[in-house]
Parts: sequence; C-alpha cells; structure tokens
Amino acid sequence: MAAGARRPAVRRGASPRHRDEIPGRRRRLHRLPRPARPRTPPDQTFGGCDVTRPDLTGPVQPERPRRPENVVAATPVQRQLWFTDRLAPHSPQNNVALRFWLRGPVSAAALQAALDHVTATHEALRTCFGLLDDELTQYIRPSCVFPLHRLTAGSREAALGLADRLVREPIDLAAAPAGRAALIETEDDGSCLVLVLHHAVADHASLGIIRRELSQAYREAITEGRPASGGPRLQYADYAVWAEEVRRTPEFAAHGTFWEQELAGFPVVVELPADRPRPARLLPDGATHRFRLPAEDAKGVRELARSAGATPFMVYLSVFALVLRRWADHDKLLIGSPVSVRTRQELADVVGPLINTLVFGIDLAGAETFMEVLNRVRRAGLRALAHQEYPFELLVDRLAPPRDLSRSPLVQVSFMLHGGAGEPLALAGVECEQLETDTATAKQELLLWLTSSDDEVDGVIEYATQLFSAASVARLANRYDRLLRQVVAEPNRPVRDLDWVGERDRRTLLDWGRGPQEGDAELVPDRILAVAADTPHRTAVVDREGELGYAELVAQATGLAHRLRHVLSEAGPEPRVGLCLPRDRWLLITMVGAHLAGAAYVPLDPDHPPARLRLIAQDAGLVALVTTVELSALGLVTPGGTPTLLMDDEPEDASPAPPGPLPQTAPDHSAYLMYTSGSTGRPKGVVIEHGSLANVMASFRDSQKITGDDRFLASTSVGFDIAGLELLLPLYCGGQVVLGPSPRVADPEQLLDLASRHGVTVLQATPTLLVRAVRAAAGPVPTLTQVWCGGEALSADAAREVIAWCQSQGTPERRPRLYNLYGPTETTIWSTMAEVLPGVEADPPIGRPLRNTRVYVVDDDLRLVPPGMSGELLIGGAGVARGYWDRPELTADRFVDDVFAGGRLYRTGDIARWGEDGLLRFAGRLDDQVKIHGFRVEPGEIEAALRELPDVRDAAVTVRTGPDGEPTLAAYVVSRHESAPSPQAYRTRLVGKLPTAMIPSFFVALDQLPTTPNGKLNQWALPDPAPPVAGRDLASATATERLLCEIWKDVLAVAVVRPSDDFFLLGGNSLQAVTVLNRIRSRTGVELHLDVVFLHPVLSALAARVDSAPDESGAHPPLTARPRS
Repeated sequence: MAAGARRPAVRRGASPRHRDEIPGRRRRLHRLPRPARPRTPPDQTFGGCDVTRPDLTGPVQPERPRRPENVVAATPVQRQLWFTDRLAPHSPQNNVALRFWLRGPVSAAALQAALDHVTATHEALRTCFGLLDDELTQYIRPSCVFPLHRLTAGSREAALGLADRLVREPIDLAAAPAGRAALIETEDDGSCLVLVLHHAVADHASLGIIRRELSQAYREAITEGRPASGGPRLQYADYAVWAEEVRRTPEFAAHGTFWEQELAGFPVVVELPADRPRPARLLPDGATHRFRLPAEDAKGVRELARSAGATPFMVYLSVFALVLRRWADHDKLLIGSPVSVRTRQELADVVGPLINTLVFGIDLAGAETFMEVLNRVRRAGLRALAHQEYPFELLVDRLAPPRDLSRSPLVQVSFMLHGGAGEPLALAGVECEQLETDTATAKQELLLWLTSSDDEVDGVIEYATQLFSAASVARLANRYDRLLRQVVAEPNRPVRDLDWVGERDRRTLLDWGRGPQEGDAELVPDRILAVAADTPHRTAVVDREGELGYAELVAQATGLAHRLRHVLSEAGPEPRVGLCLPRDRWLLITMVGAHLAGAAYVPLDPDHPPARLRLIAQDAGLVALVTTVELSALGLVTPGGTPTLLMDDEPEDASPAPPGPLPQTAPDHSAYLMYTSGSTGRPKGVVIEHGSLANVMASFRDSQKITGDDRFLASTSVGFDIAGLELLLPLYCGGQVVLGPSPRVADPEQLLDLASRHGVTVLQATPTLLVRAVRAAAGPVPTLTQVWCGGEALSADAAREVIAWCQSQGTPERRPRLYNLYGPTETTIWSTMAEVLPGVEADPPIGRPLRNTRVYVVDDDLRLVPPGMSGELLIGGAGVARGYWDRPELTADRFVDDVFAGGRLYRTGDIARWGEDGLLRFAGRLDDQVKIHGFRVEPGEIEAALRELPDVRDAAVTVRTGPDGEPTLAAYVVSRHESAPSPQAYRTRLVGKLPTAMIPSFFVALDQLPTTPNGKLNQWALPDPAPPVAGRDLASATATERLLCEIWKDVLAVAVVRPSDDFFLLGGNSLQAVTVLNRIRSRTGVELHLDVVFLHPVLSALAARVDSAPDESGAHPPLTARPRS
C-alpha cells in the first residue's frame, strides 16, 4: 500500500525520508492471544446491559503502517488534557496517582527494577508531548529511566504529608517520563510508595494494569534477580494510529450527526446555585467530600435495576439527575461521564488514556415517577453508548458552545461508577494497604464518583472550591443518599412527593425561619401619645420651617382628628383618608391625626403623575382628602363629592372641635393603604393593619436599640412604604424626624451633607441612592451610627463601596454599621435584616426574620426545600397584610394558609435560598429570570463590574431583544468625563472581570440614570440601544489587525476575516487558539498566555493586547523535531 493512500500518523512534519520509510516500518503488529475476559473491570457505564456496538473497522491491529521514528499524533483526549494544562500550567488537575502504605522489609532495588520493567513494557510511560507543525504530537522515547526517589520521614503522618505534596505537584508533559515515583521510609518500620502519572499517559484502568505488573515484576526481581522480559504487545500509539483511521470513515461521521441531533435543544450550562460568586476565570482548585452508602442501599439498587431491565449505573445516575434538576431548577440537563473505550479485548492490557467523556442528554420534563425518570435515563444512555466512539473534544468543536473561562464547555457536572479497586498491589513479604489520593483539584464544577463493591458503595464528590463550600457539598451528599433510599423503596412514587428535607433539616429550616417571638407591641398612635406625655418639649420634627415639639405635634394631630371625625361621621368602619401634602410637618401631623381619628391613611405623593394619583384615589374610595390649596388643583377627587380638608386654609367658621372622645384603635384596624404597581397596569392597594405596623416598629426599636437620642433623615417618597419607617419609627421611640426635600428635586449628592448638618444618626436609602450619595460625600457624618439599605438588591460591589465609606467615618468605636433589609409591601415595610460586615465577597444576605415573623423557602407545591436550593420565599407572621383592597381573587392567590405554623402566608414571587450560615439570600424573581445563551445572568453583577471601572460614575444593565429576536444585554453607562469611552473599550475592560455571557452587546452613554420618585432605577425611561455599527473592514485596520487577519484566515481556513470578528464564532477551537498564539509569537516575538484568546476573542481586542504586550522574542527556543537516525 502506498504511503499516500493513508493519512500519515503525523499530519505534517515527517521528513520526506521518513515518509518513504513508512510502508516498511513494522508493517505487522504482533497479535496477542485473546484472553478469556478483560483483566480490567467490565464496561462501567452500563455494565451487563445488552448493547450492540457497531464494529467499524475490525480488529485494532490490522496490517498497516504504524509511524515514523516513534512520532505519533496525539489523540483527542490527549489534546484536551494538554490544553487544560496550558490553561492552568501550575495545577495538578490531570494527575492520577497510586499511594500505598507498606509494612515489612521493602527492597528498593527490586522496586526500581520492577518500575524499569513496567516502563520498558509500556510506551505510554516513555512518552512526552510537543507541537510539531501546529499539531500536538507524542514523542516516544526508545528507553527511559523512571527513577524511584528514596525519601525519609519521621513518622507515618509526615510520610503521608510528603506523599500528598508529591501527588499535588504538576507534571511536565514536555519531558518523559510524565510522572514520578517515590518510596518514603519512616523510622517505625513502615513506608509509603507513591506513583504519580499524568492523565495523558494513563487512565484509571492503566493504574490497575501497572499495579498488577509491578507486583509480578517485583516478585520476579526478588526470586529471579530481575523481571522476565515480555514479548511485543499492542501499545497506546498503535491505538492512536488506528483510531485516527477510524475517524476518517463514513461510519464515524454518522456518530457526529447523531450527537448533533441528540443534544439539540439542551442548554449548554447546568447552572448550579453557588455559595460564592462565579469568577471570570474558574481555576481548577478543588476539594473532595467522601461518604458511604450502606449495603442495604446497594442491594436495593441492584434489585431495582434488575427488575427495571436497567443497570445500577442507570439507577445511580437517575437519582443524581433528579438532585441536579431540583438544585439547578431545570428539566433538561447535560451530565458527563468519563467512560472507558476499552471495548475490544486487544486493548485490555494497554496503558494509556483509553477514555472518553460521554454526554448524557437527560430530559426530565413531565416525568411523574422515578420509574419514568429511570426509563428516560436508560434510553438516553443506550443511545449515547452506541455512539461513545466520538471524542468529546470533537463534540465540543462540532457543537461550538459559547466559550467561557468561568466554566468548562458543554459539561460542568459529571457522574462516574466504578466496579471496585481491582487486583491489589502484592509485594512479596510486604503488607500493602492502598490509600486514597487527592490532588486538591476539580476538573469540573461537580463530579460524583461512586465505587461499588459487593457490600457497600463508597462515594466521592469532587467540587470546585471557588464555587461551593464544604458544608453545601456535605448536604448534597446527604440529599443524594436520602433520595436514593426513597426511590429504591418506592420506585413508582410520584417525583413531586419525594421528601427532600429530612427531619433534622426540617427542624433547622423552621428554626432559621422563625424570628424572635414577642408579645403584641404597643400600637403606633398610643405610643406617640405616651411619648408626648412623657417628653412634651422634646423635638419631634425638623422641617424647613424649624422644629416642632411632641406636645405641639400631638395637639395639632388631635385637633385634625376631631375635624376628621366630624367629616367621617357618616362614613362606615375604617374610613380611608387620602394624604396629598408637601414634605413638611403637616405630613406627619396628618398621618398621626388620621390614626387618632380611626382612619387609614392613603399616601398620595404629589410628585407622582396626577393620572396615577386620581386612579388611586378612585380605587381606594376615599371618604376624605387632606391636602393644600395648591395641591388641590391636581383634581384628585370630584369637587363637591369627597370632602377635602385644606391644611393651609382653615375656614373662617372653624372653631375648636368638640372635646368628645376619639375612637379606640385596635390591632386589627387598618392603619394605611399603600399602592404598588400591578402586572396589569392597575395599581393594587395593600391593606396594612395597626398590629402589623406596630410589630415592625417594635422590632426595629428593640433589635437596633433606637432611643430618643436618635435622629432619622426622611428622604423617601411617601408613596414608597419604607417611608413609613423613616417617619413613624422616630416618633414611636421618642426620637426626631428630619424631613428632607422631595426625592424628585433632591440632589442625591447632598443627602449626606443634609444628614451631617442635622446630626442624623440613622439613614435609610435604596442601594442606587446610597451609592450615589457616598461617592459624592464631601465630608463626614460624625453622628451617623446606622445605615439601612433596601428596596433593591444590594450587590457585593455596592456593599463594599458603602462599607468603605462607613469605615472612613468616626472612630473605630463609633462607626456607622450597614444593614441589608428586605421586605415586600404586603408584609409591612421590612421582614428580614442582616448586618453587612467588612470583607464581603458575595452579594450580602438578606438575613433572618424580624420579631414575630416567619419565612419559608418552598417549591411549587409549597413544601420546604433544603438549604442551598432555591425556591419561592413565603412570609408569615405579624407583618402579613390583610390583603389587597377590593381584590378578593388576587388576595386569595397571593395570601395562603400557613401549613407549618398556622395563620397566613404571603407568596412573594421572589426566589431565595438558605445559606449554610442560616442566612437568607435573595436570588431574583420567579417571573424575571434572565438567561443569555443558556447562562443565568444577574444584571446587578454586571452593573457592579462597570461601576468598578475608574471612568464610570454609574451604570445599569437591562435585557433587550436583539436583532435576531433573542434576549441580549444592554448596558447604560454614566461616565465621569465629558467624553465617554467607546463600547469596545468598555467591553475590553469587562472581559477580565466577567464571564463571556455577561458582557453586554450594547453600551449606551447617558448623562445620568433615570430614577423613580422612590429613588429606584426607572428602567422604563431607559432608551432603546442603537444597533451596533458594522465591523470595520481591512482598509481601516491597524498593522497588527491585518497580521492577525492573515493568521486567522490560514489557521481557521476561512476566506474573510475582519477586525470585528470573534475567533470562536468563526469556528476556532482550543488547539487552533494555541496555533494562533504560536504564529503571533513567531511573527511578532510577543508571548501570550492561552487564556488571552478567551479573554479577547474579538480580533481587534486581541490585536490591542498584542500591541500592549512586551517583546519577549528570544525568551524561549523554538520547538522543533529532533534529528533521528
């Protein structure tokens, strides 16, 4: 056969002389006798399942050329492993190891002889790697010494520590052997044997082969003086050549078509709720959690598998899929599984990475019982197994998922099941105990690895420590065990009836969700009257007219109450009085007066649109309106219809109201009616009772130790329910209210100046307002002791900025403390609270419930979910509103029975989860989750990253519909300078901070962000972003851009490349990225790390990176093929 009839083992680089020699070099591979059964464990994937695999090309050892001078193209799995090494060059993530404790006399010489024999037997152990004409290549050395290093340690503990360090040292693939061995001897007649190899030369089955052959060679070295030499055998390089030929067949191409169709429609991300914020680049730092499933569970799994026509692997995987479905809150999952490709007897004794990552596309939508889940997994597994020959690296290239350094492509979660440890190490005259090994790395975000024996199943969860805590993973293991027992006992049990929360967790969740239990609090009007009686001359209110004492406040409020009683004499129970007043003392007088009159007040902020105010007044059925002459022109009520009291125009015949008694206020009387936005566009009124209002006042008074010495700045619109805390809590505690100007005209930058001038001790604001204020603060606020932040999600970056400002105030003994508050209007202002401490990394938690408040995180069936899992947040207790005014159907839908403690619950529609610290964390809205290309995106995280940029004053990020109809991100940026940077400049700066999916497609420059009167971002006022300008052509390209266009065209084999093109969108893959960097280095002398292509995939951005890099030409010698005879 002519050399040109086949693709040579090395695509390019073999010299003409070598190509001429190919047909004559080792034309026949020696055929080994077929063993009765493989010595490696049977196919672990679906062991015992009758699966027909197509025989693509016959035996592995056909008569065909092998390779020139022991130079062979690397296999796809080797390329994948080499590439991950390049991304994290100092990580041992790809190390595989054996570690033994030896008792008895060990012959180091015999061990070295045995190790030399095994190395000589298996070419993979003599293989190193390098690039040859842009191709990753295996270089097989004819001979190689695998030295056994002899070390000493004082004790077993010290020896094991030293062994751990050896296991966790990275291995250089450019040198052979790609591994290390050591015998660590101790003083107590024990020693530790360590063998560490790179995964590119050995898989776990290879370790079993090495262990067996090492035992035999050691025995022969002891008894015969040296190990017996073996005959020629099949090598991994032979498999590599054969597999390359297979990949050129039409049958192999059909595998690719299958996978493209099989995984269509599956999200390429399994988004697991992490304990820590996802970094822009996920490092392979990891840890393990070990657990054991009892023998009865393993037995039950085997019996269930038998009865269902499945395998234990399928059962274990099905349970794992259910756990992930619940944890990630997604029905469609991609779960990887490293599988052996030793599907032929000839490969049983071959050392090398004969593995592949199989991807299971599991769709659990609508699966009602576990048996249905198991059947779906079984069918998906059998389909996948029939096409397991297709390498994972090629699958990633074919499907081309979005590349992102913050997660691995396509598969982030994997599952493995092994059938046992295999043959143990047996050294003559030595007792050998195999020990666990741990590289302290994680190849993926989460890997569940089960090892099954006859009696028990040992489990290991390997996890990324940048994302998950040890406590969360331990709970995950317990959850898996708990679910496994249930489905084994009742496989036909409905999935929705599975109990995810054990009794211990249930008690913990109920305890976390229950605030301090106290008696009924004194009602607000009663408490204000008592304060006025005790301290009549103390200042109650400070406004633009000066100060108002408690005695005068109560006198004015009482007089107004009598006037209101006269007006309301014909009204029914709980009349509703509208308040449309400027921000002065009359606002507080009227609020207190309405309560004393037995009425519920309805705040009408004059800064809000008149049409909305008229709609609220009409919907509330006001029986009276308190306003001013000027504001009466708004026409909120029908003239001659609803009585109107003008606070600045007392009628001529007004006389002191009759001294009759005012009505007694009861806890179940309505205190106010607060309107919030409705999804239909019609505002809905929330009825809050006096008992609920009193409870939140007493809760803050006691937990925050509010006293008569405290002074609050009231800066929030009265149309926002949190204004009630600023206005009434100081009066409830005998303190003072400083009425700030209208939020519509107030300058946020003057907020802290106002607080400083008036000696404010407590400040409450939304995150948006607070961040603006601290950035513009001109001086200190020495009296400030507490900052309460709520109304919007508080990001980690915003919290750090505010904390930094707080730390700059006062003295170490007296600095303001920051609190994150949460609560919907329907549960009376605030429901939970947590102090935000310095050093915050993730978005701050919303904390624990206030007094007499209960919170639960539940699933769709209103059952508790375990810690770490997300669900809807329900709130119960004393703060729950009566319901929606005149909206019985909506009330019945959102307010439900509390099946846990009795009473009523409000369904917030917010997503939350309990952290391992027992603190509640906000996770978004049920109806407003943002996903971009399958990635769950939090706009607040992007906003925080933008605000960190030195020339960005403020930023907001929203989701818009792109030109292709898909959701896309738009960033609105307020620059600190008159000339804002270009969108590309923003994009480039964000690349190193955020995952690729979180980089906005549009950047819009604004002078300032629009806000509502409540101080929140007004998203409706943000302009639509303009479509991006078409990419520049080569005519305006820089010299470096033109060079990169030339390189990309050649490497990617595309006809046209523009500076605006994205490397991966043009079809680039990881190995081609390496080729591009090598070409850049050879043409420019610039040495760039591999992750630069991921961080700057757009050509113009990469060119800018090249231009800004130092010239390092000559720093490294070129890698070339060595001369061979």
